[in-house]
Amino acid sequence: MVIQAILPLHNLPLRPAPVLLIGIALAWLLARANYVLFHTLVELFCVIIAGMLALTGALSYFQTRNRTLLLLSCGYLCIGLTDLWHTLAYQGLQVIGQGANTATQLWVLGRLLEVTLLLTVTRPISNRAFPVILLTGATFTTLGWATILYWPVFPPCFIPGSGLTAFKIAAEYLVMVCAIAAFFLLQRAPQLPPPFLLYLRGALLFTVLSEFFFTLYWQVADLYNFAGHIGKLISYALLAWGIIIQSLYRPLDTLYSQLCQQQQLLREASEKDALTGLLNRQALQERLTQLWRRHTAERLPICLLMLDLDHFKTVNDRFGHHSGDLVLQKTAALLKSQLRQQDLLARYGGEEFLAVLPGATLTAARVIAERLRLAVGEQAVELTDGQSLLVTISGGLVQARRGENWEQALERADQLLYQAKQRGRNRVESEEGP
Repeated sequence: MVIQAILPLHNLPLRPAPVLLIGIALAWLLARANYVLFHTLVELFCVIIAGMLALTGALSYFQTRNRTLLLLSCGYLCIGLTDLWHTLAYQGLQVIGQGANTATQLWVLGRLLEVTLLLTVTRPISNRAFPVILLTGATFTTLGWATILYWPVFPPCFIPGSGLTAFKIAAEYLVMVCAIAAFFLLQRAPQLPPPFLLYLRGALLFTVLSEFFFTLYWQVADLYNFAGHIGKLISYALLAWGIIIQSLYRPLDTLYSQLCQQQQLLREASEKDALTGLLNRQALQERLTQLWRRHTAERLPICLLMLDLDHFKTVNDRFGHHSGDLVLQKTAALLKSQLRQQDLLARYGGEEFLAVLPGATLTAARVIAERLRLAVGEQAVELTDGQSLLVTISGGLVQARRGENWEQALERADQLLYQAKQRGRNRVESEEGP
C-alpha cells in the first residue's frame, strides 16, 4: 500500500503475488542447494538486462537524438561490466580477484556507478555537458576497476570472519540515500519516455530495499545476502519489463495505432467527395444498399430525394468555375445542416445531390425536402469578389415500394426531378405514397 501510494504501480508486473512468492521460494531452495549457482544466475540476469538497456538506449538515439537515453546506455554498459567482474570474483568462482572482498568491492563500485548515473539523468543534458559527463563516467569506472583489480587501494569492504567493514556499510547507506533522491527527482523527467520512467522509479524502490539488506549480512551466503539479491533481481526485472514496454510493445502499439489511423483516413478519403466533403457516389451506394435491405426486410419506410442546382451552368459561365465550386461547397454544407442525424447526403454528380431519409414516410420526407429547398433559396452565397449570389434547387422525392430495389426507386426520383425542372424549377416533385 505504501509503495502504491508513492508510485502508480498498477501497470507493473507485481500483481500476481502468488507467482512472485513461488519464484522466491524456488530461488531460496536453489540458494540452499548451491548458493554460488544462485548468485551467478541472478548476477548474469542483471548483466544481460544492463546490456539490453545499453543496446536499447544506443539504438533509440539514432531516431530520437535523446542524449539522456544515450547516457543511460553508456552508463549501464559500464555497470553491466562491473557486475560481470563481480560475478567472476565471487567466492566459489573466484576467476579474478582475491576472494569475497574483491567481489564486494566490485559490488559497491557498481552500485555507486548506478546511483550516480541515475542522479545525473534527473535533469536534461546539454550538448556541451554530454561529452564531459561521458568522459568523467568512463574515467571513474576505469579507475574503480584498476584500484580493485590491479592497484589494491580501494577501501576493504568485507573481511572474512568479521563481516562488512564500516566503509561498506557507509557506502550502502549512501547508495540508499542517492536512490531515494533519484526516485523523487525522476518524478518529472520529460527527457525520459514516461513508460520507461515508471518502471525505472519502481526499480529504484527495490534497489533501496536491496541495499538495506546488504548492510546486514555477515556471511556471503546468509539470509540477508539472499534477500538483497532478490531485491536486485526484482529491480532489474522491472528494468527489463520497462525495456520491453518502451522498446518493443509501445513502438509496435504506436505503429499499429498509426497504421489504423492511416487506414481510417484513407477509408474516409475514399468515401468523401474532395470538393464538398460529402459522401461520394460509390460510398453512398454501398451504405444505401445495406440500409435499403434492412428497411425493406423490416417493412420500414425509407425515402430518396434527388436534388439538382438550378441554372448551375450559368453560374459557371458568368462567374467562373471557382465561384461554381464555392456555390457547391456552401450548398452542400447548408443541405447537411438541415438534415437529420440519421440521414445520408452525397454529391451524386456535378451539381446533383442525393439524400437518403431512412425511417421517413413520404409525408415526413416532403417536409424535409421543402425545408431544404427554402434554406437554399433564402441564403445568398458570398463570392470571393464580394458579390452575393442567390441560387435555387429542384428535387424529386420518392418512397420505397415493396419489391423494388433502390436503383429502381432512384430512377423514379430522377424522373420527378426532371418534372420539377420542366415545371419551372425551385420546387420538389413527389408522387403519391405507395
